[in-house]
Amino acid sequence: MVARDWPMSGVACPTNMKYPPCIGSRRGAAALGSISLTTRSAGAFRRFLGADMKLHCLQSGFIKSWRHLLVIGAAEGERVIVPIPFYLIEHPQGRVLFDTGQRVPARPPDQNGNYVVMMTPEERAVEQLRRAGFMPESVTHIILSHTHGDHVEGLPDLPDVRCYLQRKEAEMPAGQALIKANSRKQWVFPDGELDLFGDGMIRLLPTYGHSPGHQSLLLSFADGRKILLTADAAYTETALTQHPRNEEEQQRPYWQTIAHLRQLQAEGVVIITGHDPATWDDWQRQFP
Repeated sequence: MVARDWPMSGVACPTNMKYPPCIGSRRGAAALGSISLTTRSAGAFRRFLGADMKLHCLQSGFIKSWRHLLVIGAAEGERVIVPIPFYLIEHPQGRVLFDTGQRVPARPPDQNGNYVVMMTPEERAVEQLRRAGFMPESVTHIILSHTHGDHVEGLPDLPDVRCYLQRKEAEMPAGQALIKANSRKQWVFPDGELDLFGDGMIRLLPTYGHSPGHQSLLLSFADGRKILLTADAAYTETALTQHPRNEEEQQRPYWQTIAHLRQLQAEGVVIITGHDPATWDDWQRQFP
């Protein structure tokens, strides 16, 4: 497929926005919540301009694991193979990558391990972008859900653009190592929620629990649809149906995040979970 060169330039900075100041970001918010009046106003202004975006569900190979490591309460002993998603969002102000996939192991992995990488060099994020018709150099922003390898190992292959990692995640040892290894990237460390372009279309939402500074991505389209890319805040759709066993568990960040995800789902937000083999093929067909 012929690569689609990006026609715009110099529009990577959230402060360099073409919308009025009243349509600003909510940088200080620390938890998921309902869409604010400001964001609804941004959506109306966006529809007036006729701007919209496009989502592409891409994949960087598979991981072989155990079902009980992915689904709370599942019996031990069952192997499962799950996809490793990452996403490209075409926005009027840039091309945004959410996560970067994994890398081919330097040596053959232990086939009895808990997380066995299954991929070829052609399944690296940069090659999958090219296969989808996009030059990797056209990516203008990279958002990382967290620092686990299957979400960040493709980062060195990508251009030195703005990279967004929650400050809580950046302050962890794995975050510090990632930043040091990719020091040429233009790092941005939000403290909580961030409206990437100030127009309400792409919002970074803290979804702590799976890791200390995990974040998900909420997309708001011009036609009113809202899609949440959870990454590992919820591995599968089964996670959204589960509940903590007691009040002590209920206070843990993971379960608070699951409750917020269910609330968003009840409000009509479409949820795309992180590694669900039962639904991933359908999402790829809908958003190729």
